[in-house]
Amino acid sequence: MRKISISASACIWAAMLFLLLPLRWIFCAAIAAAFHEACHILAVSLCGGRVRKVDVGDRGAVILADGISAGETLFCVLAGPIGSLLLMLFVRWIPRIAFCALVQGVYNLLPIYPLDGGRAIRCVQDMKNRP
Repeated sequence: MRKISISASACIWAAMLFLLLPLRWIFCAAIAAAFHEACHILAVSLCGGRVRKVDVGDRGAVILADGISAGETLFCVLAGPIGSLLLMLFVRWIPRIAFCALVQGVYNLLPIYPLDGGRAIRCVQDMKNRP
């Protein structure tokens, strides 16, 4: 079973970005995005869960994991934006990456599903609704 899949639409978006943006910005945004997703995966591992699959599509990356509770899911969902925002500590040395991480972290905290902020709200609601 493949653990990482990349959709054709994600490739089309990437190609458009290569045509529209300077390469150094694309490179920095890719590093910030990879760090963001790595923080999610690290959180799943710290909670004792298992990452089954990572799907990269036109709406971003979706990590499928199992073996974690609702509270742990909330921690894992918020780990990405927190990691992105922590990159701001390195703004003096890697300003472009830190800026890309800031934008990505703030964007992902918007309370819109399937963004991390919307997923966090659903996790909290699920925890409240459980007996």
